[in-house]
Amino acid sequence: MALSELIKNGLVLDFECDNQETFFNTLYETLKDEYVNEDFLSAIKIREYEFPTGLMTRSMAVAVPHVESEYVYKNALILCRFKKPVDFRRMDDFDSFIGVELAFVLLITDPTVHIKTLQDLTKIWQNDEILKELTTSTKEEIVEIVKGIES
Repeated sequence: MALSELIKNGLVLDFECDNQETFFNTLYETLKDEYVNEDFLSAIKIREYEFPTGLMTRSMAVAVPHVESEYVYKNALILCRFKKPVDFRRMDDFDSFIGVELAFVLLITDPTVHIKTLQDLTKIWQNDEILKELTTSTKEEIVEIVKGIES
């Protein structure tokens, strides 16, 4: 499944929250029933604690929180934009935090889709111009932007 399809299946959400706990709670309330099951909230918190996903790109901090397929109803990518950065632990230094501006929440039911999706996301994270566009573009515009980088 192409990254553009995952975005089309998902949502683009703007968040105003003070911390990761509030973000995950609000995200769950938005996704429950249609995208994820009742165990998603605890699963994403545990996974993020055990395997932090904060990543510093050249231009901004991003995160890619996700859970195992058993907590997900359908393949989708939820792009979360923060009005003010939310602290996530760094994936390359568990003791450090970075203020994340964009979170790419992966909801994947098919594990074979996971690796390809991460490869396509890496292309986005390496492109400062695309990252900037994601902070203000509509979902439809984002789908078109991503189609341009898919292999």
